[in-house]
Amino acid sequence: IDITLYDNYNHINHNKRKIIHDNIQPIITAVFSWTTTSITNNGIYNTAIQVEVNDTNFSGLTNNGTPLNGTSFLFNNQGVYTLSATDNAGNATGLSFEIDTTPPSITNIQPSSGAIINTSLLTLSWTTQENTTKIKSQKHYVYSGIILQASGTVQAGITTQTLPNINNGTYKRQIVLEDTAGNITTGEASNIKFTKIPSVFITTPAYEYSTK
Repeated sequence: IDITLYDNYNHINHNKRKIIHDNIQPIITAVFSWTTTSITNNGIYNTAIQVEVNDTNFSGLTNNGTPLNGTSFLFNNQGVYTLSATDNAGNATGLSFEIDTTPPSITNIQPSSGAIINTSLLTLSWTTQENTTKIKSQKHYVYSGIILQASGTVQAGITTQTLPNINNGTYKRQIVLEDTAGNITTGEASNIKFTKIPSVFITTPAYEYSTK
């Protein structure tokens, strides 16, 4: 806008102002670094994320409040990212995601390798430090040699499983834990000898009665 003002004494005030009429928010495009597959807001991933910002009046991008230089970025460090892109008209767009490349932990697997179990039921247990909100799935497997004897899915937060129909023998068991970022950990214990305590049935002896 070019403005020229005159007063009664013919004094002239000439001024120019640039006014931006822009109500379009900046566009943030975020994809897996090796594909064109877009990520979702507040998603958790175990790989690098490529981010592009597109706006004709782009003014800047911040991550967790810290200004970044440029319009193209590759994020590959583990952590939480909160991006905010703004333009010179005051429009803003946000995007948040987390990069998690650490596999879940599985410790204290019981029965442990080489254990001899003399019970009526085979109970499996394990420990994980993974937050239950980040556990996508927990699965257990029991093998006799290479033959799968039992398997199942265990709810997040539960770290025990009792198997009632396992016969006497030597077994290998596995716990497979996957987090929401896609990291997978397998915990294993082998050479577990299971000797089921037999059930004892008490019966009343039969007697012969004579009417003689």
